[in-house]
Amino acid sequence: PPDLVEACRRHDLPLLEVPEEVSFAAIAAAIAERVRAERALATDLLRALAEPADPGSLRAAVLACELPAAAAYVVLVAPGPAEALADLVQPLAAGAAVGELSAELAAAVVPRATGSPAGEQPAEWATALAAAVTTRARAGNARIAAGVGGPVPAASALPGALAEARYAQRAAQARTARPVVVSGAELASHVALLAAVPAPALAAFRGRLLDPLVEYDRTHQAGLVHTLTEFLDCNGSWSRCAEHLHVHVNTLRYRLSRVELLTGRDLDRFADRVDFFLALRSAPS
Repeated sequence: PPDLVEACRRHDLPLLEVPEEVSFAAIAAAIAERVRAERALATDLLRALAEPADPGSLRAAVLACELPAAAAYVVLVAPGPAEALADLVQPLAAGAAVGELSAELAAAVVPRATGSPAGEQPAEWATALAAAVTTRARAGNARIAAGVGGPVPAASALPGALAEARYAQRAAQARTARPVVVSGAELASHVALLAAVPAPALAAFRGRLLDPLVEYDRTHQAGLVHTLTEFLDCNGSWSRCAEHLHVHVNTLRYRLSRVELLTGRDLDRFADRVDFFLALRSAPS
């Protein structure tokens, strides 16, 4: 049957002529058992990456998944189950190890194919893979929010790639568009930092700074949050911000004085500007 042929090809199993009395159900069961074994080995590898132990254990887990010890790698993290992630990744990257990272997340460890285009840098390959996963997800109507970590130059660096992929996945989860695959390379430093902060702590930080402004805007239609955002985007330039907002500089100064009064912060202080910047950037998309 065509689906059985496709399953054999995806899992690198030989196609052989078999006697008619051989049950295709038995062959399908053997393939399913092979897939279960591969998932279990990949899950063991992911656990070893999440809680790095000795290098020997990591090397053994990599070899058990039949991954090359010396290769460039990326790690892709997405909401589970592993089967859904495998359907997206394995047709694009033969040899990927896909397993369960946790009850909610699956991950794929993807080695760079030996047949990569000549001159292609690992970073270019990782970006192309992320784009291909996004395109395939869109074509299949999959609503994933995934993160990519790496590339890293060897299996020994995979724990770092996994950590980066998890941060990137949190950033992807905060975005409204689906599907979306966020690469760790595209995260600015403050974005990676915000993605690592637990959501309740981030919400509390954001609320302490911005809730008074949101409430004032709701009752007075003052546009304080928008004004503050523009001011910071203009790097604190009064004249440029006033021009962007099409208001007089004195109007801008009055609005920002209300921001200071409502929050108890001083926009002449760099530290307070940084706090406002992070609070605004942490707001859900």
